[in-house]
Amino acid sequence: MKGRPRPTVFDAARYYDLDVEYTADLPESVCGCLGLGDEPRFILINASHPVAEQRFTIAHEIAHYLFHDHWPRRHYRHWFLSREWQSPRLAELSRRTRRALPIILTKENEADLWAMGLLVQLEDIDALRAYLSRNPKRTAWLIILVLFSLWISMRTIFSNRFEKISGLDPTS
Repeated sequence: MKGRPRPTVFDAARYYDLDVEYTADLPESVCGCLGLGDEPRFILINASHPVAEQRFTIAHEIAHYLFHDHWPRRHYRHWFLSREWQSPRLAELSRRTRRALPIILTKENEADLWAMGLLVQLEDIDALRAYLSRNPKRTAWLIILVLFSLWISMRTIFSNRFEKISGLDPTS
């Protein structure tokens, strides 16, 4: 794909028909927000914030649009959390995890995680670095995202190797 420009968060906003507008009227503590209404059409960005952090905010607001406005929040639970466990230890672990997830994975945390993932995919590390330098407590979320990505990759690699060693046909 030589010669083709790398996609940006602005391309992602355009893909979802969201206009990006800038204003200096927002308080310093507000990075940006999604337009009001049932079907928001714009993302409002604080023009006084650093340009790289503005790109993170655009990605963050796209996540709100996708997960909280455009498509209602999903209530899907992994099979581990839905299963009726015979083991009291696993049943307790599952119960505690079900209770903790809504507290830990709030709408804001979910949008931050998605924005971090998008910026990594777009190779916009400057925007991610700018956001984390102003919000150092969020570095833990990036570490979780990286570890989860590594876990998925390793799981895929090992399952493919197992299929080759065991003679199982992954296409059947």
